[in-house]
Amino acid sequence: MSQNPTGQVSTAAVCAECGAEQRSDRQAACWLCGAPTAATAAGARQAAAAVPPSPTFADGRGYSFSLSTLLLVVTLAAILCGLMTIYPGVGVIVSILLAPVLVRTAKVVRRREAAGVTVSAAEKVALGVTSFGAAVVIATVVGFATFCCFCATCATFFGVSMNAAELLWLAAGAGFGAVAAIFVAVKLVKWSVRRYRRDIDVTPPRAGE
Repeated sequence: MSQNPTGQVSTAAVCAECGAEQRSDRQAACWLCGAPTAATAAGARQAAAAVPPSPTFADGRGYSFSLSTLLLVVTLAAILCGLMTIYPGVGVIVSILLAPVLVRTAKVVRRREAAGVTVSAAEKVALGVTSFGAAVVIATVVGFATFCCFCATCATFFGVSMNAAELLWLAAGAGFGAVAAIFVAVKLVKWSVRRYRRDIDVTPPRAGE
C-alpha cells in the first residue's frame, strides 16, 4: 500500500525496484522501469514448485557404477586382449559371445541396485560366468543346427542329382539332427528369457533388515 498526495491510502502494488505505483495488480512488469512485479515473481515461484523433480536426475544410481565393476571390466578386457594376441580366432569368438553377456549382467545389476539390493563382486562374477556358459551352449546348439541344415541341403542336392540313396539317407539324418537342434535351441532361448526375468525380479529389502 502507498499514500497519495490527497492523504488517501492506495491499495495498488508498488514496484520493488523504483517504488512507482502500479496501475494494475496484474501487470507483468513495472510501467516505469520494466522490472517484474510481485505478482509475476509469485507466479513463477508457484509454477516452479508445481513441477515435480525428474526421477531420472533425482536418483543418479542408474547411471553410476562401482569400482569393483570397473575393475572386473578392465580385467576382462585385458584377458581378451591377451587371448586375441595368442589365438586371434578364439579371441574374436569369445568377444562376440561376451558382448551380450556383459549387457545382460549390467542390466541385472542395475535393476537390483535400483531396487535397493546390494550386489557384491562375487555375485557379479557368478552372473557373468553363468550367462557366458548359457551363451556358449546356445551358440553351440545353433551352430550344430546350422551345420546339419547345410549338410542336409548338400546331401539332398547331390543325392537327387547322382541318384545316390546313401546321400539321401544322409540328408534325412542331417535333417532330423537339424530339427532336433532347432527344438533344443528354442527351448534354451526360452529358458534364458525366464532366467533373466527371474534375475531382475527382486524384492527390495524391508526396513530394518
